[in-house]
Amino acid sequence: MRGALKPGGLLYLDEYMGPSRTEWQDADWSFARSAFDALPGELKNRRELMVPIPMDDPLESIRSSAILPEVRRLFRIVEDRPYGGNILWFVFPCLDMARLREDKTEALSRLISLEDHLLDRHWVDSYYRVIVAKKES
Repeated sequence: MRGALKPGGLLYLDEYMGPSRTEWQDADWSFARSAFDALPGELKNRRELMVPIPMDDPLESIRSSAILPEVRRLFRIVEDRPYGGNILWFVFPCLDMARLREDKTEALSRLISLEDHLLDRHWVDSYYRVIVAKKES
């Protein structure tokens, strides 16, 4: 991308920048696993949480963790807006949507609040980000 842009050109990314497919460790999804385990069983569509990367797609998340460092190295970041994925990306596909719509415990709102809390306190790095970066020269 750097070679394709003129000086002053802008790069826009809205991308998953979490661990690459071979880098997953238990700590990377421990908050999500704990949040999932705490949910009422009737809200779940499966018994266990899983990493939501399609492991049968060899092109998915090959070097996702390298995106942010490379953008920082090659461009000047104008805007960096992290928007989570540390809880909801894992848990949401494992929820029963029909039951979630009827849920009176506000489980989804609590999951969103938990993710916001973790990000606000910098206890986790956001897996998803919107970045606008500029090619300097």
